[in-house]
Amino acid sequence: MTTHVRFALASALIAATTAASGCNQSISRLSIPSNVVWNKVITGFSSPYNDLSVVAHSNGHDSLIHATVGPNDFDAPDWIPYGYCSTPPPDTNHQGAFLVACPSADRAQCAPACASSGGTLNGIRYLGQLGIKIDRPAFKSGGIAVQSASHGTIYALTFSVNDSTNNVLMAGGVSKGVIPSRLKPPNSTQGALAADAYAFFDFLPHDPGFANAEYGVPVNPPFLPTVQCSTTLPNPNVPGDGGDDGILIRSDATTLGTYACGSINFNLSLSRHLDDMEDCVEEATKIHCKNQGLVGQAREVCNAEQVNLCKALFGHQNHADDSDGCHNGD
Repeated sequence: MTTHVRFALASALIAATTAASGCNQSISRLSIPSNVVWNKVITGFSSPYNDLSVVAHSNGHDSLIHATVGPNDFDAPDWIPYGYCSTPPPDTNHQGAFLVACPSADRAQCAPACASSGGTLNGIRYLGQLGIKIDRPAFKSGGIAVQSASHGTIYALTFSVNDSTNNVLMAGGVSKGVIPSRLKPPNSTQGALAADAYAFFDFLPHDPGFANAEYGVPVNPPFLPTVQCSTTLPNPNVPGDGGDDGILIRSDATTLGTYACGSINFNLSLSRHLDDMEDCVEEATKIHCKNQGLVGQAREVCNAEQVNLCKALFGHQNHADDSDGCHNGD
């Protein structure tokens, strides 16, 4: 019997080909076989806030799930303010919205940086990196929430294990204004970055069945396919280096369905439209907790984590930033 680990993120991360799914509050899912050796995942994002921390909870043993959040490796160790600009810079390595490094988070000082690259400032962003590790088989349910000290939960991921089907369901939500990004976005001679239309997931350690693959016609620019699988083999000269496997997904052009990275298949799917916070909690607790067969404390923890997920999705609809998560790069 084929079992699956199911990874799901808000449709702002995997919009696929449905119209404006990042605006109508759907949840997307990335389903992966559970026999892979991966036990960690790292993903990148940009956020309107840099006062971030992450909390993790699981079924009575918080040590079973571990999470870290901080500046992207591209910027570490500092949170560098970027201008979120609305027009492509003159060079052809970018598309749609783009980011430029700013001297400060003051919009008046940042606007000229956008203008010098041919764009108009829409807001301030900080590049972040989120890392998660889950210890199975003891882990049954739980989740992580990335929290802004000033604006509450902006990014939440929940996990639940179905013992009867040997499937782990990961579901997620992102706040308005949070944008997926590659872990190390490419720069241009002008210091501009793609905003980004791509979500990237780095799974560790490398699974022997995972192999490079590309799907979809490369989109111009930045001349990348709509789905790309890329692997880095373990380096025997580096102690503890187990390699890694990456999945890159073009959020505004990817077709829903199944993709093969060597012998490992993953599936992209999209939930129904969610009307509001109440509708989100009802749907999420049903799909991610009840239907997973969770009972007792595991069910209680799961239900609570779905509330965090929905807070991220619906808790920031009136953010003052001009960008609304529904246009270029969001």
